Amino acid sequence: MLRQGLLLMATGIGMVFIFLCLMVVVMMAVGAYFKANEERYREADSSAPSGAAAKPENIASVVAAIAVALDHMKPNTNKV
Repeated sequence: MLRQGLLLMATGIGMVFIFLCLMVVVMMAVGAYFKANEERYREADSSAPSGAAAKPENIASVVAAIAVALDHMKPNTNKV
């Protein structure tokens, strides 16, 4: 009975180890593929500058979004 339990445990650990090793290899292969074909997967609209969120005209929108989010997080005290 103990031998069967140990065999089952070793089999399970071995399967998880093999799966994780295979996953690492596949992730590395996919990463290499996308690095080699980077120009295919670039975003089509690159007209917006990368620092667009820091411009003064966007600050009001960011402040408004934060205010709405904070208001949404408040507990509702107007329960009847």
